[in-house]
Amino acid sequence: MGMDFHSLPWEPAYEVFVGHGPDTPSYGHSVRYSFHPGYTNPETHIRSSKVEWSADGVTFIEGTGHRLFIPKAMFVGGR
Repeated sequence: MGMDFHSLPWEPAYEVFVGHGPDTPSYGHSVRYSFHPGYTNPETHIRSSKVEWSADGVTFIEGTGHRLFIPKAMFVGGR
């Protein structure tokens, strides 16, 4: 059995949160997420990213092109 080096904490992990409210959301869904390697500063990297909303959910798109999709059912009412 080999060791899975991808599970070691080489890169810091963050939480991407989608929810209600502009300041401190009280309801929503979070996903533990590690940004794609190659950025120098997490804040700058996040600012170069964007979010796209659709009828199906929300997609977080890194400046590198990597995407994280969160289905609408995960952050809207009564899941």
